[in-house]
Amino acid sequence: MWQRPLRLALALSVVAFGVVVGLGVRDRRAPEATVALDGADPDAILQSRGARITLGDGTVIKADQQFAYADGRSRLVAVDVAVPENDERIGLRIRGGEATGSQDEGEWTLSGDVAIETDDGMTGLTDEASYADGDGIVRMLAPARFEQGWMTLTGGTSRYDRRRGLLHLDRQARVRLRTGNDDTAGETRIEADRALVARADGYMRFEGNVLIDAGDRQMAANEAIVNFDPDASRLEGVELTGGARLEGSDRAPGGLRALSAEVITVTYVDGGLDRAAVAGGGHVELHSDADRDGATIAAQTLDLRFAGGSDSDGFDQLRARDGVTLNLPAIDGPARQIGADRLDLELGESVDRTTEVRLDGAVEFREPEPTESGASSGERIIRAERLVAALQDNITRLGDARFSGAVTLETGAVRGVADVATYAPDEATFILLTDEAGNPPRVEDRWGSIQGATVTVRLDGPDIEAVETVRGILQLDNDADGLTTPGLFDEGPPIYATGERFVYDAGESSATYAGQARLWQGETEIRAETISIQELTGNLEARESVTTRTTMVRHDHETGEAAPTTANSRGAAFEYDNEARQISYLGEARLDSDGTDLAGKTITLQLADDARTLEQIKASDEVRLLLDGRRAAGETLSYDDADGRYDMTGTPVRVVEELGGGCRETTGRAVTFYVAGDSVTVDGRAEARTASSTGPCQEF
Repeated sequence: MWQRPLRLALALSVVAFGVVVGLGVRDRRAPEATVALDGADPDAILQSRGARITLGDGTVIKADQQFAYADGRSRLVAVDVAVPENDERIGLRIRGGEATGSQDEGEWTLSGDVAIETDDGMTGLTDEASYADGDGIVRMLAPARFEQGWMTLTGGTSRYDRRRGLLHLDRQARVRLRTGNDDTAGETRIEADRALVARADGYMRFEGNVLIDAGDRQMAANEAIVNFDPDASRLEGVELTGGARLEGSDRAPGGLRALSAEVITVTYVDGGLDRAAVAGGGHVELHSDADRDGATIAAQTLDLRFAGGSDSDGFDQLRARDGVTLNLPAIDGPARQIGADRLDLELGESVDRTTEVRLDGAVEFREPEPTESGASSGERIIRAERLVAALQDNITRLGDARFSGAVTLETGAVRGVADVATYAPDEATFILLTDEAGNPPRVEDRWGSIQGATVTVRLDGPDIEAVETVRGILQLDNDADGLTTPGLFDEGPPIYATGERFVYDAGESSATYAGQARLWQGETEIRAETISIQELTGNLEARESVTTRTTMVRHDHETGEAAPTTANSRGAAFEYDNEARQISYLGEARLDSDGTDLAGKTITLQLADDARTLEQIKASDEVRLLLDGRRAAGETLSYDDADGRYDMTGTPVRVVEELGGGCRETTGRAVTFYVAGDSVTVDGRAEARTASSTGPCQEF
């Protein structure tokens, strides 16, 4: 580290040299011996051998020879100047081959192996130096080298301001600092076009093409200010300005590759790197575990904390503020970008090389949305107030992430809304959760929307699953992307659904509600344990404890007009074929509509193209029919609504009609009757007998 004594020594040593030479020539006592010119220097008017000059302040000037010239110039040969220490200066000694100057002008030039040595241990070497009494500046016109303790300084040309105690390395400035003890000695080298050294004040300023090599780290900038403790010989800080860059030499994955900014402030503690800070915009680059670019972090404010002054590239904390952007490389996954107001990252002793990162404020997560071919079809965007995520494999790959606060998910196919959500990128699974206040998440797609206590979106489908208190709204548009509204429902108005579980299978283009499921629109309703909808065909399926309420248009055979009627039906299963316009009830089926009560193992309703007008009803297996004043049983039933005709077959068919105070029963293999008529036609066959009898009404 730079030392205050070193700086004072350098300042006073060179100053003292100028003062000594200048004043020594002006104020010296007469030499002990003077002789007339003997031809050694024909231009000299006076020559002294073995000169010794003692000044009033105790300064002693020695020279082997002294020459004086008619123009007032003097020349000293083999000069040795000793300046004692006092309250205003450090003692020093200056030696040189020759010194020339003018007593009147106070300007002196020293040449020939000029050496400077101060009482506090600084030494300096140069071939030529000059001093002017008027400005108090010592100029070293040839390359100069200075050493004291832990530092070595060189310059192509140099200046020393004795009044301000400043050393200027004006060209090809080079500084070498030795840090640490003998066992852990390190070295910092600094290069620049120019440098200013203020040893007493504990700082150095470098300008032009600044390069700092600290062994395990390198720095570069247009300008740099290096602060040091002059008493402890150690660095305290570096401020890099203009194209500033801090680099790490170790390529360990997750280590610092580079920090770049317009201004970087580096802080040392106990001689070790403690902190690197940026204000005004900066960029962090990290190493990856492959021969590719690693993660990057950009922000207006950056603060890196290093592990207790460790000499490794590893930082243990990173803080970023304002306009934060975290970019993760495309290593074992797509490239990802996360923006936020704030980022906090802290490294720990993780066995699986996992680091936790926290981002707050206007979080925006982006990643490409791949197609089956692997190409990108757009972006997945997740927005939230906070993101806490695991960065795996030395900060190169995103692990499990948790979003909170006004979370939204947007892809090309779905949009999700929640207050809390998790994302597992390896499985491409996004889970939206109910918050602490009980607000459920909601996901929207081209079908409509779904909400539940938990909604899981598998983004590669996208497949969607919702559980607990599921509520759905279907907004189907037959003109949009091949979607088809089931004909039982009106196109346009929303269709509502509830259940305990919802599953959407993108591969099958089907949606299923389970757990006391209900699907309805207006007066049309389906209830079952499970209800499935095929989005491309408009087909419907329901299973277990099915009940339906549908509105159909039927003929009123008494008035001859068509009129809407409500049908309440049930069965073990329900199927609706949208293209065929056919409804089927399977297993213990029953239909109750407008005075008609029909039961059978299966009941099928054939609708017209409008999916509202009834054309035909068919039933089979243990068929039972109850009409106003008529009951029938058989194996099959066919009803044509256009003419109100029933055709039944069985072994036998039984038809019971109420007549006044009794009943008439007709049996046969085939029976035909009409809604509006009292007659029953029985078509006997060779192997079956047709019979009709009248008597008291029997239990059917």
